[in-house]
Amino acid sequence: MSTIKTDNIVNRTGDQDSGLDLGTNDIVKVKIAGAEKARVHSDGSLRVDAINNQSGDNDSGIDLSTNDVVAVKTANTERLRVDASGDVTMSTDSSLTIQGTHNEGGGLLDLKGTDTPAANKNLGGLNFGNSSDRSLAMIRGVSSSSDAANMRFYTEASGASIEERMRIAEGGGLLLNANYNFHAIGGAADPSSAFQFDFSKNSYAHPMKISCAISHWNSGYMSYTEGWYWGFNTSISSGNVTSYNGGNGSWTISFPSNYVVRVRMNGDASYNHSSGWYIKIEGCLQTSST
Repeated sequence: MSTIKTDNIVNRTGDQDSGLDLGTNDIVKVKIAGAEKARVHSDGSLRVDAINNQSGDNDSGIDLSTNDVVAVKTANTERLRVDASGDVTMSTDSSLTIQGTHNEGGGLLDLKGTDTPAANKNLGGLNFGNSSDRSLAMIRGVSSSSDAANMRFYTEASGASIEERMRIAEGGGLLLNANYNFHAIGGAADPSSAFQFDFSKNSYAHPMKISCAISHWNSGYMSYTEGWYWGFNTSISSGNVTSYNGGNGSWTISFPSNYVVRVRMNGDASYNHSSGWYIKIEGCLQTSST
């Protein structure tokens, strides 16, 4: 077999400054107009500064000319950049659309931690900011255990630091300004059997409005209690309380211990058919736990 050995292969016509440079051991360089445009190394890697569309106006593609940066361009304008730290930046006035098949859940955006699951881990967040402050508002998921999490909402007042303003707890309770101020729960139960729910409060029970009701499909089977409650430790006061018992049993509101408000359905209904119930507490509970 014959071998031709040469260091350069260039165009025969024209200015003869475009072709292959073989002068460097184990490297093939592609030159155009006397300047290197790409090279293939002995490991098989192709090294170029830009990859553009071949047809059309040739101004869209991938720009690799900046060290440790991959930039995506369309119409010769950078639209997206990945830097050495892995951060991804999109250009000004960009939008992101994630699509998926509707019957399979639609488009999904996953934000998740990769370390060992445990409580108080930041699972991911969305920042809202500007050119001088990247985080003027934020939504963040934080684990409350290895298999549960809450959602926290932050805003920043002028001249102040960003602070948590609202939290949706893992059980669905709502905290405002880091305190539980609202609960709304519901379900179905037999009104001839008592059931109750305890909610946390401060020892000083600031004013709270409590509404509770239970009813069956029959229009006459309905009972409810609604009113304002406050007090200190286990001492309870109330006002503007309205109650009605149409055969579905009665309700009792109490402070059984210093830090607890209890809503009890007494189980004294005249029948035992499953009935829908609802409890809502709103006010100033001044506590960080449900």
